Amino acid sequence: KVRALLRSDRSRFVAVTTPTPRALAETRVLVSRLHEGGFPVTGVIFNRVAADWAGKKKGAPRGEKTPGLDGATREVLERNLKQLQSLARRDRTEIARLMESLPGGLAIASVPDHALEVKSLAALARVGAHLGESKKARSRKGR
Repeated sequence: KVRALLRSDRSRFVAVTTPTPRALAETRVLVSRLHEGGFPVTGVIFNRVAADWAGKKKGAPRGEKTPGLDGATREVLERNLKQLQSLARRDRTEIARLMESLPGGLAIASVPDHALEVKSLAALARVGAHLGESKKARSRKGR
């Protein structure tokens, strides 16, 4: 009975993973095996995804002075921004690579890396808000 219920239209499986090579490899195997076994896999949620800071840089344009920042501090901040952008590109690339290897038609959502663990209902509500934003963004893009 349990096996029949898990394969029925009343059940859905959603994989939750992080964009690290090991986790993505495990997710690929999990989703493939569930799909091959006839279990209804409907989506993947990517947790702790590096935020895409491209185009979000505020403040003085490159090369201009920012009040209160000396040159060394500005260099450190620019280096940190480049590292964050690199992490975001890596995560986008790894997520795309995984999705290309999985059966089509899966919904995807992502939750940004806040570097904090979800230990309260308020924190869980913030995660839920991100999942809702992912759903809205997909529907605007026609997905």
